[in-house]
Amino acid sequence: MRCSPLPSLPLRPAARTLTPVRRARPRRPSAPVNWTSASVPGAIRRATRSSRRRCNRRRFSRRRPGARAPFPFLASDKHAPTPIPPHAHTLLVGDMHFGRGSAASEREKEAALVGCLRAHAGHAERLVLMGDVFDTYIEYRTLVPKGFARFKGLLAEWTDRGVPVTYLTGNHDLWHRGYFERELGVEVVPTRWTGRLAGRRAVLTHGDAYDSSDPLYPWIRPLLRSRAVTDLYRRALPAGGALALAQAFNQRFHEEQIEPKRVQALHRAARRMLRRTSAQLVVMGHSHQPERRVGPAGTYLNTGAWHTGRTFARLSPGNAPRLFRWNGTRAVGIEALEHRPSHVRTS
Repeated sequence: MRCSPLPSLPLRPAARTLTPVRRARPRRPSAPVNWTSASVPGAIRRATRSSRRRCNRRRFSRRRPGARAPFPFLASDKHAPTPIPPHAHTLLVGDMHFGRGSAASEREKEAALVGCLRAHAGHAERLVLMGDVFDTYIEYRTLVPKGFARFKGLLAEWTDRGVPVTYLTGNHDLWHRGYFERELGVEVVPTRWTGRLAGRRAVLTHGDAYDSSDPLYPWIRPLLRSRAVTDLYRRALPAGGALALAQAFNQRFHEEQIEPKRVQALHRAARRMLRRTSAQLVVMGHSHQPERRVGPAGTYLNTGAWHTGRTFARLSPGNAPRLFRWNGTRAVGIEALEHRPSHVRTS
């Protein structure tokens, strides 16, 4: 049976899907930007910071572990922390009074200290500057006193290697404004430092706060450490005039000889600290008298003055604190200035 073809039917056109058209909202006129506003720099900083974070996220998100950075020249120029040797020790030196003498004597004093620190660099765990590093130090926002670049460069070298350097300010060099922290990586402590040194609980301070030999100094000290007074002094005189006046004052009233009243005042303060705190060691400077006193409550150590005696102290784990004198080539132990418990009053 033969089938006839079906008649062709007209095809209906496919329904056209209509996409709704969104009308754009009219933009509100933005308020004029006040370029004098203090918030504009902050907004620019925040936008730049967020943009930099997004860029770094995209750049380093697909890095394989252990792969080298794409731009090694952008890496930090600081060295990796040096592993501390097993027989490491802590060096404590203070009262250098850089700037007090003539140019030749100051250069020799700086060279001796740099040589001493370099001789101990291989086994140094920490360096502590016990104050009065400079005989006069007034730091401005954009200016610092010149000189002693070799010593400052050595501090930066140690901190770059990962060796912590702590600077306790004294009564001659207390007007810091952040240069040592920002540029050299040194921790500046204005009053006293507490922590563990060579396995001992220690309290470190320059010692001028406990000096009762001058009856006027307890009243003058708060003024010298007042931010308002220091800012007023900086603004009243230009940098050169302010530094020259302070140098003249220090050289007029400084004393080279050791004051027995000052030495005894620091002894009493150290005994109080050892009695009233859990410290096992108290270290001071300021008196320029190097000594070690061992008592039932703990040990009092004074580093002496590098300015006159080239003395310093060294702490090692498991060993008693010791005093040394640098003779130009090596460190010589000081035993004559050590005091045993029989010489120390505990009351």
